[in-house]
Amino acid sequence: MVEHAIKVGYRHVDSATAYRNEAPSATGMMKPGIPREELFFTSKVPPRSISYAAAAACVDETLKQTGLDYIDLYLLHAPYGGKEGRLGAWKALVEAVEAGKIRSIGVSNYGVHHLEELEEYIKSVEAKEGKGKGGVLSVNQVELHPWLARPDIVKWCKDRGVLLQVILSSQFYTYAILINLRPTVQLFEVYASLSLLSSPLPRNTRKLHHRFCYGGVSKWGSFHCQRRSPSQELRKIQNYMTLNWMPKI
Repeated sequence: MVEHAIKVGYRHVDSATAYRNEAPSATGMMKPGIPREELFFTSKVPPRSISYAAAAACVDETLKQTGLDYIDLYLLHAPYGGKEGRLGAWKALVEAVEAGKIRSIGVSNYGVHHLEELEEYIKSVEAKEGKGKGGVLSVNQVELHPWLARPDIVKWCKDRGVLLQVILSSQFYTYAILINLRPTVQLFEVYASLSLLSSPLPRNTRKLHHRFCYGGVSKWGSFHCQRRSPSQELRKIQNYMTLNWMPKI
C-alpha cells in the first residue's frame, strides 16, 4: 500500500510505534527510489512510553526499525503519563532534534489544557536557557471533522501558528456496505474516501441506491483544510478497506 502510494504521488507517510508499522511503512516509502529529501516520515511515542527515558528509547528504536537516518516528524501520541511524564517525553524529543535524529516535533490528541501545559513549560525553559531551548511545537494531530469541529483547539493552534494535522476515526476511512436489509431497521451509509468526506443520509430500504450530501461537508473541508486530491490509481486498491456497518436506531 505505501509503496503504491509513493509511486502515484504521495510523499508523507504517517506511522507510529503503537501501530506496529514503522518498519514496513519505511520500507514501502523508500522502495520506489524517490530521494529521501522529497519524502516525509512521521512516527509517534506510544502512550505507554510517555516519559523521558522511554521516549528517548522510542526515537532510537524507530531509527533502528526503519533504517532511516532521521525522522521528519515525531509526536507524543497522547497526553498520558501525567504532567512529569509528558514534559519529560517532550524534553527527550527536543534533545533528539538537537542530536539530528528528528527534524520537527509535535503532539497528538492534545486538548487546550495539555497544550497550555506544554506551552508554559516551553516558555519556562526558554526563560532560563534561551530561545528555542524548550523546543518548537510544530504540529497537533487531532481528530477533526464537521461532527467534531473542536473550535477551541483550532483557535488555540491557529493563534500560535501550530499546524493542525487532521486524523479521522476508522468510520471515515471505509466503504460501508449494507447487506441483509430489513424494513424494520433504519440504516445509514457512510462513505469517505482518502480525499472526500460525505454526510450520511437515510437509505431507502425499498430501492438500492446511494445518496451522498457533499455540499456542506466539502465546503467545510475546503475552508479548514489544505487538501491535495489523491491519484485515481490509489482508489483502485481501496477495496480491502470495505466493512459491514449496520447500526440499529
